[in-house]
Amino acid sequence: MNSVNNYNSWYEFDCYGYECLGRITDKSVLWKALQLKCRLVTGDKNLRYEAEEHGLQVNGTLWVIKTLVESNIIEPATAVLLLEKLKLVNDSLPKEEIEKMIKQYR
Repeated sequence: MNSVNNYNSWYEFDCYGYECLGRITDKSVLWKALQLKCRLVTGDKNLRYEAEEHGLQVNGTLWVIKTLVESNIIEPATAVLLLEKLKLVNDSLPKEEIEKMIKQYR
């Protein structure tokens, strides 16, 4: 994959503090996913767009829960509990999609 070879500057940042640390972490996760040629799981919109630009398959938290239920790894009732908790701790997730999944799993 050519993207990995051209992605050597992920560590080159000239900023300090938490915001920069987040970007360095995102870049390192992206770099590793490119190396492994694997799916990237993220809830970060910017990281998602950048990963998709590099041809990676990208999914989020709700996809993980859906996949766990469909693979019979967790029960639908457990998924409902997880989704209810997610609503409390993560404001950036799509509320309508969460409610739709909760209805489906009840």
